[in-house]
Amino acid sequence: MVYLIIKELSPSSDEVIIVTSSLMKDMNSKIDMYRANAIRVLCRIIDGTLLTQIERYLKQAIVDKNPVVSSAALVSGLHLLKTNPEIVKRWSNEVQEGVQSRSALVQFHALALLHQIRQNDRLAVSKLVGSLTRGSVRSPLAQCLLIRYTSQVIRDMSNHGQSGERPFYEFLESCLRHKAEMVILEAARAITELDGVTSRELTPAITVLQLFLSSPRPVLRFAAVRTLNKVNNTFLC
Repeated sequence: MVYLIIKELSPSSDEVIIVTSSLMKDMNSKIDMYRANAIRVLCRIIDGTLLTQIERYLKQAIVDKNPVVSSAALVSGLHLLKTNPEIVKRWSNEVQEGVQSRSALVQFHALALLHQIRQNDRLAVSKLVGSLTRGSVRSPLAQCLLIRYTSQVIRDMSNHGQSGERPFYEFLESCLRHKAEMVILEAARAITELDGVTSRELTPAITVLQLFLSSPRPVLRFAAVRTLNKVNNTFLC
């Protein structure tokens, strides 16, 4: 509760020194929950000058063995990227290590941050997608993110005149056979929204969506109907 209050009150410049001193002590606490909460709050109230002082602790937190601490540092990095991008970009090696984490949530947050760091470099994003589509992503949440980034790369290549065979379509199609339903649905939606998609490319996605129509889960039936309706409006109207 104390951490939430501090974050919402946003202490003034006269008070922030006292608050940050207390939070920095919590960052070195033996209790992982205190460390995670301290990281989240600190990154919401400090400026660039103070950030450079705790940068080393944040980089260590990203590769921490406890997924709660690691995830807190990665989420904080996403927020800090908006105000201090040059500092956060120096964490690429640690974030890359987080992408290989066994924790599903850490892998999800690490992938999101790594993409944000590289988003202005088309070649870097393409290399990131190319390296991860080989099967190193295990988290279903991260897999859904990767599908979206893959679609973006395909779209960018098409917009820049790089026509021909889609380089990552096989990855999208392979996701239709994933064990997680959210990944299957995300892949099917991505395929149906590809520019210039052919009937051959659409067929496996349509087949999967038709199977979801008989699912006992209402949310899957709704998502399938919605996606099929978009396909119908695009190709049959």
